[in-house]
Amino acid sequence: MASSLSPWARSYGIKFTFSTVRSVTGDTEPVLVERFRELLDTALIVEEGDGQFIFRHALVRRALQSRAPAPERRLTHCRVAEALKALWAKGDASVLYDTRPITATGPKSGMTPGRSPRLQQHALELGAPQAALTHITNAIHATDRQGQPRSAEHVRLRAQAWEALGRFDSALEDFESVLAIVESAGTPDSVVETLLAIGMLWSSRDYARAEAFYNRALKEARAARDDLLIAHRLNHLGNWQANTEQPHIALERHAEALEIFTAASLELEKTQTLDLLGMTSYLAGDFDAALVNWQHALQGFETTGNRRLIAACRANIVNAGPILDGEAVKPAMPVEQTVALALRSQCGKPMTRARRRTRP
Repeated sequence: MASSLSPWARSYGIKFTFSTVRSVTGDTEPVLVERFRELLDTALIVEEGDGQFIFRHALVRRALQSRAPAPERRLTHCRVAEALKALWAKGDASVLYDTRPITATGPKSGMTPGRSPRLQQHALELGAPQAALTHITNAIHATDRQGQPRSAEHVRLRAQAWEALGRFDSALEDFESVLAIVESAGTPDSVVETLLAIGMLWSSRDYARAEAFYNRALKEARAARDDLLIAHRLNHLGNWQANTEQPHIALERHAEALEIFTAASLELEKTQTLDLLGMTSYLAGDFDAALVNWQHALQGFETTGNRRLIAACRANIVNAGPILDGEAVKPAMPVEQTVALALRSQCGKPMTRARRRTRP
């Protein structure tokens, strides 16, 4: 029975699914069900749930791999990779599993570079940056073996994985490589986003360098003459400056962003900017302006129905109550209800790992 697995098991990887195996072997469903039943009965494989299977021990898969010569393994890897490509094209998420063996010996398939960004994102969402790094590094190596230039997306994703793992120097090197790629390609949006990412990376080490990259990102956005890009960068830089004890400069940034979003009739972005203006005015000591901005922001958030934003804005007003005019800042609902609203806004959301650091 184990020999019937050789066309795919020794090539696919650690995990596999029923649909993937069927697409590779071409067996009918009843035949394949019977094969899986025998493998489960002999304890060669174990079902993990939702149609996912795994070898009980890595030595089982290794024994299967050792039975075929290298040329046959390469051909089989390509066959498996093509099957995975077909499933991926159909939107089958079951292919989001370990494919290191395919990447290592079947680079001509062209499969791995295209889907590893999704694999990495999936791994990061699960709080597994090391797995994300493995997937994207495999994609970059496969691209190198194919003699193709590295894509900015692949290198950027690897930089993000390095950053999540706390590997500052490696992350910086990759981000700088991305910057060189997007600058040569002449894509202003990507240049701005990369400069922003480098600034955020530096915020864990050197505030002065971080702010220099934020200012450079704003300069590039202005050069691109993209009003919305400028407004978003103004808010980001303003928020940074407010949190680094420069609230008066930050007020100018947010005020300019508000003007742009208002002219563009973007209500959510306008409301978020009013919220930022409220906090920045509060930090600058202009409590009356803070109250007015927060009240306008609260009205805007209530029209969206976003309970998280509503609760956060109400909390800001309530927390500032002892300093502001007590009667003027009386919340529309009791503090207990505000807290309950905030808790309800988190219902149904998966728990995520805490960030390695807090960014302004």
